Amino acid sequence: MLKSLALRNDAIGFIGMQLQKLPQETQYVLKIAACIGNKFDLDTLARVCQKSTNKTIFALQKALQYGLIATDNKAYNIDFELTTRLSESAPPYIPKYYFLHNQFHEALYAAISDAEKQAIHYQIGRCRLQKIPTGRRKFRIFELVNQLNSGKDLDLPSTERNELAELNLIACLEAKNTTAYEAGLKYANIGLSLLEENAWQSQYSMSLSFHELAAEFAGSCGDFEAMEKFSDIVIARAYTILEKVNVYRIKIQSNTSQGKLTQAIDIAQEILQQLGIEFPKAPTQKDIQQAIAEIDKVLGEREIEDLVNLPVMKDAKKMAIVEIACSVLPAAYISGSPLFPLLVALSVKLSIQYGNTLFSGSAYAPFGILACNMNKDVEKGVKFGQLALELVSKLDAEVVKPEVINVVGSFILHRKFHITQTLPLLKEGYSNGLKVGNLEFVGYIAHNFCLNSFWSSQPLSSLEQETRAYCKNLVQLNQVTTANWCQIYWQSVLNLLGCAENPSILSGEALQEVEFLSRLHKSHDFGGLFIFHSYKLMLCYLFGNIEYSQDITVDIRSYLIGASGIVIEPAFYLYDSLTALSSQSKNKADILQQVEQNQTQLRQQWAYYAPMNHQHKVDLVEAEKYRVLGQHIEASELYSKAISGAKAYEYIQEEALANELAAKFYLDGKQEQIAADYMKEAYCCYARWGAKAKTDDLEKRYPKLLLSS
Repeated sequence: MLKSLALRNDAIGFIGMQLQKLPQETQYVLKIAACIGNKFDLDTLARVCQKSTNKTIFALQKALQYGLIATDNKAYNIDFELTTRLSESAPPYIPKYYFLHNQFHEALYAAISDAEKQAIHYQIGRCRLQKIPTGRRKFRIFELVNQLNSGKDLDLPSTERNELAELNLIACLEAKNTTAYEAGLKYANIGLSLLEENAWQSQYSMSLSFHELAAEFAGSCGDFEAMEKFSDIVIARAYTILEKVNVYRIKIQSNTSQGKLTQAIDIAQEILQQLGIEFPKAPTQKDIQQAIAEIDKVLGEREIEDLVNLPVMKDAKKMAIVEIACSVLPAAYISGSPLFPLLVALSVKLSIQYGNTLFSGSAYAPFGILACNMNKDVEKGVKFGQLALELVSKLDAEVVKPEVINVVGSFILHRKFHITQTLPLLKEGYSNGLKVGNLEFVGYIAHNFCLNSFWSSQPLSSLEQETRAYCKNLVQLNQVTTANWCQIYWQSVLNLLGCAENPSILSGEALQEVEFLSRLHKSHDFGGLFIFHSYKLMLCYLFGNIEYSQDITVDIRSYLIGASGIVIEPAFYLYDSLTALSSQSKNKADILQQVEQNQTQLRQQWAYYAPMNHQHKVDLVEAEKYRVLGQHIEASELYSKAISGAKAYEYIQEEALANELAAKFYLDGKQEQIAADYMKEAYCCYARWGAKAKTDDLEKRYPKLLLSS
């Protein structure tokens, strides 16, 4: 490194000597050219130098002769006729120039004083600004402001300062459209510095826009302190409540992404109260059922599908209510708040009564969750999910498309179709979320993609790579809550792959169990707690830690409200029942009652509508139940049925589990050859899935069965 630095210093010294040999006129023109860039056009150079094209060409001749710059035309004659130098007519050909050596360009630029650079860059920007029609400026806005902003500290006329502020506002909007958040925050801060001292009086609209954008950019960059500062200024200075709605939404989403769920809900209630909406302090089931029942009243005789044709909402206040209510739905759902159904019902009701808004799809889709989970009407839930997707398409509501896709792909589609059908939709939503900058829902979609991939038996080796990548991306995007959830999936996959010291303890590369649990409790993350304990339950059961898994099942049920309706809910019913049926200490009647409660949910709400996803789970639990009851014929038939069902729909980890439990059943019945056949099949299934920790476990516990011929 020291050697390369010495060589660079030598080169700069040589370049400096070369530069001193040039005429003063040439040195001056080259300085301007260095500020334009490595490549520079003659027209801009001549304008900034305030010279004619011909005189500028001649000023560059010596630099051409010394090999410091070059043109795009090798045939260009550097011995240009001297008579042309004084001619007013344009030369026969105007070349394009570039610096032949990057080191020379860098050294030349470094030699220019900061004061000179400010003035030169500003003049370059002004020349380009004059050349570009007003309607075309936004297409070259970054090029323009990057030059002009260098002169922001110059003593500019007020008209030019205002014009530069307006250009930075355009740059902010283009940065938002291209998800260039750090650049956008820079332009917003520069724009604010250009405004007058009493800007909130004299330049109100621009002040409001800059502060809103700065708050949004700061939140997206993870600078939550700056986000709060800019947001609070808007809340204090904006004239009307409607002009404050956007920063309240930003604050809600930022707090949710940080895992500050209670704060997010409090902020939403504060602004909703100002908009005339108040909810009961402690909503009851009666309040919730009444709110949901009102939807049927306002819907009347219309079909759910017909709501896509409602007129567009015009009432600005109602639009603001729907926007705020929808923005806080993730926080309310994850934290298990009873406000969730009230917020959803309110948004749907206003949409039906006053017309659809861009955010109506974000209300219709969650209403599908309520229909599935609370009203136990999956068909109705699917219809509302499809309505939401159709409305997003009709209104071209790209900004909320990730929100709708997340709900449909994570909560509704798998209630009727194979889980793998959710994966392409979720991938589409992830890409769309990145494109429009909806980072909060980029996080939710990534988490649900990893979750659905795991429970649809995607190969563990590729799933580990995908989950690892999503985790790191979400950390970079400052999506703390969903990054936490993805860490659970990542560590669980690592455990199954055999990359953890103890396969039933979620500690390793992705997370440390004790510290991680403390974090989830601190943020009141019911969704995260349910996910964590459900994966822990699965791992404990798979690796024979039955006693511990029995201890955590009570805790898991209390967190179910934070993850109700996603694919891990039926997985919990499966492993909770299997754990109970493996118990040696609990009362048999209590066990059977617990299992029957789970089976009722699994049958009626899951397997009935999507047998391809869940019937084999029901059958496997029934087989284990009959084993406990000593009804061996029925148990044998149901093990076979569970294995066939899991295999037919390619749920390989549950096919493996069913084979393993069947092997244990036959081993207990002293039918070792049959047990060996099932255990070998279980081993092969776990191996195909990639669960090395599980194949190692089987080798350790059942070596004779696996080695028998």
